[in-house]
Amino acid sequence: MRALRGLFCAVAVSACLAPGAARADEFTKQTFLTFSGPVQLPGITLAAGTYEFKLADPESGRSLVQVWDKDGSKLITTLLTIPDQRMKPSEDPVVTFGERPSGEPMPIRSWFYPTDTYGQEFVYPKVQAMKIAKDTHSSVLAFNDETKDASAYKSAKIGRMDENGRMNDSQSALTTTSGAASTTADERSNPAAQSSTAQSDA
Repeated sequence: MRALRGLFCAVAVSACLAPGAARADEFTKQTFLTFSGPVQLPGITLAAGTYEFKLADPESGRSLVQVWDKDGSKLITTLLTIPDQRMKPSEDPVVTFGERPSGEPMPIRSWFYPTDTYGQEFVYPKVQAMKIAKDTHSSVLAFNDETKDASAYKSAKIGRMDENGRMNDSQSALTTTSGAASTTADERSNPAAQSSTAQSDA
């Protein structure tokens, strides 16, 4: 029942949180996403507004995503991701969400560039991941460090954090920190959403 409520919550807010893209660049996967409510990302909560998402360095590695302000003049954060995949591409950008307790911002799970079947799943720092996992009784992709130094991501240990604070290693996740492709997506998206979809980890 709890899992069902979590899924319903994600679907119910998808229309108001679904991001829209003003324009995009295929090389960096540059996409402008607009959120009508606050959302969580690893180590940060974004207020309602428009943000630029793009790959940090597509030539040397595609596991880092940068989030900029609407004008592209201020770098807000650089985030570690791993590949996520979906079966059917979408003509619009897609953002999927994890579960959230009542009153908390929706945590973004993954971001997908238009027409791609591969996208980025965000990796949360262990303390934040543990809180989300405990509050929602679900597992959350996490790394074993609280540093905000992007250079430390290369040696980060990645796994799924459960509600008891245990992190299960994921070999497929570990291999992505070396710079493997990180443009993936997930098939469990909600077709009822308008231009993009919301998702629960339930």
